[in-house]
Amino acid sequence: QATTSKNLDNIPVRPLDRAVPAGAPYAPNLNRILRSCIGTGVIVFLAVAIGISFIDDRIKSAWDVESFIGANLLGIIPDLSSVKDDEKYRLVLDSSAPGAEAFLGIYSAAKIYSKLDFPKSILVTSTIPGEGKTLVSCNLSGCFARHGKKTLLIDCDLRRPMLHRHFQQPNQAGLMLWYENGASLDGDLMTNPHLGLTQVGDNMWLLC
Repeated sequence: QATTSKNLDNIPVRPLDRAVPAGAPYAPNLNRILRSCIGTGVIVFLAVAIGISFIDDRIKSAWDVESFIGANLLGIIPDLSSVKDDEKYRLVLDSSAPGAEAFLGIYSAAKIYSKLDFPKSILVTSTIPGEGKTLVSCNLSGCFARHGKKTLLIDCDLRRPMLHRHFQQPNQAGLMLWYENGASLDGDLMTNPHLGLTQVGDNMWLLC
């Protein structure tokens, strides 16, 4: 003890500043925690947004159609719920209703993007029922007829044919009866009773 006390007097240590109370606790460091939370929140937000964009493969815009399907988008049909059901399928033939302009735009796009001089036949199809095949085919064929082209609208839905109902026509003749009777191409097909071609508008005929 005596030796230690003696040596303490030789240590060159002296106080430079008087100790004062701390202004804030050493831990937890609120500033650091706040910066960490904000940074983590931004990273999580960006990660979730990017992850959802990769997982969600639904079609939400015209760009999605052309990007994922690899085909030119001919047009977009607006909501026609305000139009009467009896008028939806004759928008182009009977009047210039709000939805008619969209179908005329599709007609123009089909003419522009067609690899042929002009398409002689067009197939309207979809992946599931109720997507508007009948609506599109009726009004698109009306566009051709409206532009002075002789147009034949063929109902190839052998399970649930609907075209004859929308044009108030009987379904007594058509493709099935024509096939059952030999599917002959001889003579004047316009007057063939088995085909039963019916004119439903200017330059437009219906084959049930």
